[in-house]
Amino acid sequence: MKSKRPQASGRNVLKRLSRRQGAAIRRAPDPPIEARPGRDGDGPRLAVDIFQLVDDSLLKANRDDGSGWEWCWADLQRDWMDATPSRHAYRCLPLTIANQTGWWIRNPVGFSAVWGGRPTPGDIAIEFDAAGDVWKDLINNQFGEGILTWNTPFLFRTRPEGSRLLICGPANYFLRNAHPLTAIIESDWMAMSFTMNWKIMDPGVPARFDAGIPLFQAIPLLGNVCANLETASVTYRKLADDPDMSRAYNEWRLSRSHFHGQKARGEVKGDAWQKDYFHGRDISGREAATAHSTKVRPPVVHYAGSASPSRPSRGDAPVFPESEQPMPTSPQPPTSDPRPQCPAGEATHPDASLIEPAAGRAPGGDAGGRGHARSMRNGRHGTGLVDDEWRRWIAENLLLDEPRERIVGAMVSRGIEGPEAEREVDAALRSPYIRGSERLRDRLRKRDWLLACYRKLNRLHPASGEVERRDKLPRSEFLEAYYSTNRPVIITGMMDDWPAMQRWSLDSFAERFGDRPIEVQAGRDAGDNYETEREKFAREMPFAEFIEKVRTAGVTNDFYLTANNNTNNKAVLAELWDDIGQLPEYLDGRDRMAGFFWFGPTGTITPFHHDLTNNLMAQVVGRKRVKIAPSWDMPLMANDFHVFSRRDGRVLAHAPRPDQLEPQVLECTLNPGEILFLPIGCLHFVEGLDISVTMSFTNFLFDNDFSSFYSTYRGV
Repeated sequence: MKSKRPQASGRNVLKRLSRRQGAAIRRAPDPPIEARPGRDGDGPRLAVDIFQLVDDSLLKANRDDGSGWEWCWADLQRDWMDATPSRHAYRCLPLTIANQTGWWIRNPVGFSAVWGGRPTPGDIAIEFDAAGDVWKDLINNQFGEGILTWNTPFLFRTRPEGSRLLICGPANYFLRNAHPLTAIIESDWMAMSFTMNWKIMDPGVPARFDAGIPLFQAIPLLGNVCANLETASVTYRKLADDPDMSRAYNEWRLSRSHFHGQKARGEVKGDAWQKDYFHGRDISGREAATAHSTKVRPPVVHYAGSASPSRPSRGDAPVFPESEQPMPTSPQPPTSDPRPQCPAGEATHPDASLIEPAAGRAPGGDAGGRGHARSMRNGRHGTGLVDDEWRRWIAENLLLDEPRERIVGAMVSRGIEGPEAEREVDAALRSPYIRGSERLRDRLRKRDWLLACYRKLNRLHPASGEVERRDKLPRSEFLEAYYSTNRPVIITGMMDDWPAMQRWSLDSFAERFGDRPIEVQAGRDAGDNYETEREKFAREMPFAEFIEKVRTAGVTNDFYLTANNNTNNKAVLAELWDDIGQLPEYLDGRDRMAGFFWFGPTGTITPFHHDLTNNLMAQVVGRKRVKIAPSWDMPLMANDFHVFSRRDGRVLAHAPRPDQLEPQVLECTLNPGEILFLPIGCLHFVEGLDISVTMSFTNFLFDNDFSSFYSTYRGV
């Protein structure tokens, strides 16, 4: 429908934009801003007051037609970034910091808009998906020039004096045929509302705005950036005139050129990248950034007066009424239940088959990992509001054929009012989206049935419950009996001529390479996310220091030199590759530097995951325990994010002959001089039983390209 709001003159659009104002709001005098230490030293703290201008009936939490205003902390993830190979775009820290800075106000209602091409107001035809009579006066073309205008539901006031508010489109987020306008508001004094505006670019071409997409990003700024720029000291010079800067830049440029040369020659993995900026260090490895950040943590939002907190949406900060204080949470135990998790997590639900304590997991997002469990504050405070995260949870349980009564009962036990829980579940049952999802679910069930058939047939094999050991296995038999049939095997007798079998030890490493800087994973005991957010745990140290830590640490998983560190270490420790053979019976040996070096103390853990290639693990020093679940058992292994499983290999028992609905878990000990073949898709858990050194390889003589058509880098 076309907006029928009375229209203003078509002239001086920018003037009208700047003059637009709503009802002024009276407020009490600002409390004093106290100085407190921060990452940048002592100074005033930014304070933000967010005033709700609209009636509660316009908030999505209070509506049943799918429309309504919502706000949340800006989300890290973008669909186009997810779609890049191996999600490479997230390696660009400046992008991800911009993505997650500030608050999002979401579009309250879905609609399509077509600009007729005239500069006068009212020339945009708007077709609302729902409740057009409610939204037509709040979303319109009052300024002309193909500009869509939203009368926003909040007023932002910031302190201290001189603070500002940047209003812009959601960072690195794109819509077809529409571009957001950007503004800097003097929010330290203004008692006016503001509008958000998007410019439709091409007349006659529909622009689509779905309900719930981010409409704009609000970023409060502590200082007056405009005044700061006006008084800034700015110097222009040629780089050669500053020897220190010239030297630093050229060191980086040469390092970058050298790295790209290594990639072109295949000396480093194709998806490798330099991490200096990500870690806030210069090219020499020195930590140059004094206030470096890899993520932006949302502030706690306190609700005051008559405002009622809604449950935070994805990416929002926990919220607390001013009378409540945040309660500490403890880490959740690992879970092996593959069912979807409740969008809550602090209290264990009595019906753990339906709702379980939320277990932290990667992606992504949040810190690199998407889908970290969020605390269900509302259930605890009894507000009983259902948001889209709850609705997602309802949908998943319905698609798992959970009975309506069990879902409603679970919601009520977490603080949702009974009638509201019933209304939400019944709405989901009637939804054509659920019916469409049921068809997709049935197609996936067909695939699961086929995997179950493979599982059943595989278990008929007399050796399916063990990992066979074969001495000097011929190439043809390896291909026919194991590689092409996706079965693991331990191969012996193929490493006897490796110089590494005699030369490699802690003492020889220290003597040959002790003074060289290497990269390791360190601080892994700080959390369970050391694989999904591995960049955070990368540390550089002299090899001698790492060797001494390995020698004296005892049993620990806190530090480990892994394949994730291979890009840096291969150049530093290149002579190690002279000590190994390239296994020409199975591997393409044209690249003598192929392979990945692993070195760690007793007790290192690599959690259950599957690789995107077939792998060979060649054990040189010490022993490793490996647990393997066949690829066709993946539906039974709680693979919920990328390649990772929620199954805890420390407690999942060896199960060579399980029931059909339980995963088969093979277990073996890999000894020095033995090679383990790990087939594509099998989930495996690896534990260091001794101080251990391992080489792994993927450069098979046979087709091993499975990653090029893999796309599920997010939660599954």
